This record gives sequence, C-alpha cells and structure tokens, in this order.
Amino acid sequence: MKKILLIASVLFSAVLGFTACSSDDDDYSNYNLSSDCGAAVAKTYNGTWTRTLGDEETVTSSSSITLAGTDKPHVVSITIPANDEIKMASYTVPANITQLSETRYAITLPASSNTLVTTTGMRAYVDNGELIMDFIMSVKVGRKNYEYSYHFVGK
Repeated sequence: MKKILLIASVLFSAVLGFTACSSDDDDYSNYNLSSDCGAAVAKTYNGTWTRTLGDEETVTSSSSITLAGTDKPHVVSITIPANDEIKMASYTVPANITQLSETRYAITLPASSNTLVTTTGMRAYVDNGELIMDFIMSVKVGRKNYEYSYHFVGK
C-alpha cells in the first residue's frame, strides 16, 4: 500500500509540475538577443553624477562613463574618469553584462577595497540607450568612516 501511495504522490507531483509551467502560447520570436552584449552598449555616456553624504551634503557634477566591448561577448570594460568635484578617482574595471530584454542590459560591477576606500552595492544597467549606475563608497578618514552614495545617469 505504501508503494502505491508513493507512486501516486510522485505522479501527482509530476502533473502539478507540468501544469505550473508557462503557456506554450508565448511568442518570443520578436525578442532579439545580442550575441555580443558588450558591443551592443559600447559608447561614451554623458550625464550627471550625484554624490550624497546622508542628509548632510549633495554634490552634482557633469561627467561621462565609457563602456567598451572586450574580446568576451558578455564582458564590458567600464572607464570612469577622475572627478574632483565629487571626489572620485579614475576607475577602469571589467564587468559582466547580461541582456534582460531587447533594450535593457544589466551590468554586474565588482566591489573593490583597499585600506582607505571600499565600494559596495554597485549596480548598473543600460535601458534604451541610458546608463544608470549606483554604488556606495566608504572612505576612512582618521577614525571616522564616511559613506558616500554615488548615482550616475547619462545618455
């Protein structure tokens, strides 16, 4: 009897699994995946950086970010020039890129750290030709630690 119940529960689970799948009527034929995501978003994006320190200060500055394709189709090289107004050193780093839809790409940025500066929470995406990037930079000055939030929007 236990074997029959076990077989029945396995079959029941399998039937539920098949019915939970999405409909076969979905049409993805109009969805065009790029074979080289890096090349698809490669260009210089001109825009505005906003740096905030809690409620204490907000600073904005015009700048640019360059995304360049690499020899790997799902890796992009990101170059951010130094910017004294928002206290940012130059930054060049490879990052993984994934196509989310026909016009939207997610960029996974690595976190970095040295003894005085740590960057975390980095995220970026390109949507319809617009680059949006956010991260938090922790800066240690003496015994005090400051957390600056950086936000970039550019076309």
